[in-house]
Amino acid sequence: SNNNLISNRYTGIGTNTKWYDTGFPQNNATFYGSYSFDGRNIVFADTGYAALDDGPDFDFAGDFAIEVSFIMTGTPDATYPSALIASWNNLGSSDNKFIIHIGSSGNMVLGINGESNTWTYPETISLNTNYHTIVTRRDGVIKWWLNGQLGSEITYAAAIEPTLGYQIGTYAASSGEAFEGGINLVRMYRDRSLSDNEVRSLYDQQINRTLISESNGTRRLLNYNLNVTSAVPAHEDGRHTKGQLYPRFTNKKK
Repeated sequence: SNNNLISNRYTGIGTNTKWYDTGFPQNNATFYGSYSFDGRNIVFADTGYAALDDGPDFDFAGDFAIEVSFIMTGTPDATYPSALIASWNNLGSSDNKFIIHIGSSGNMVLGINGESNTWTYPETISLNTNYHTIVTRRDGVIKWWLNGQLGSEITYAAAIEPTLGYQIGTYAASSGEAFEGGINLVRMYRDRSLSDNEVRSLYDQQINRTLISESNGTRRLLNYNLNVTSAVPAHEDGRHTKGQLYPRFTNKKK
């Protein structure tokens, strides 16, 4: 989370009960279970997640995009997959409106409006690896990206109108099994898709801005560790100058 404060920019993220939406319209998420902050990610242990209240801001009648940047450190349960973001309940429930989840074999699945509309990304997810995924729809065509690579192109124009609030790191029927690992960014765009160039640019921003530590002044650049004097915090030039956590709703181009 980047709240554009000059100092104390991490205050409250690891100890507060809220994950703050730094954009508009301030739909803050509430933390539950076990979580911490490692300087880059919100780190969820099993049972940890964040939740958003349902509301019209999350109804997608037309164009939209959902973006998640994450690293998975624990293998998902064989029965209850690890959801990155979901408004989803039990099998066959009318509450099942949207989910991106990862199964025990590393398969990443997108579901919209029930189990009859599910798609599997052609590449599997590995542990301890940084990933950036975007699902975006323009004029009834969904494109699903992983690390800047287009994996699926789907024709699906129906509205997505959640009846449950979105959860980050779990879904309603997970029986306590949750995503294990770090999620450093979630953005939700309503009435606005993302172009191919925007997707690739966002991937580059997220994966290549690898913050390691504020205190020791070390940051990663390609295959090198750069050491910077403690008088010059290493994180400043590696973070967004303007950051939105989630959700970000806008009709305007960036």
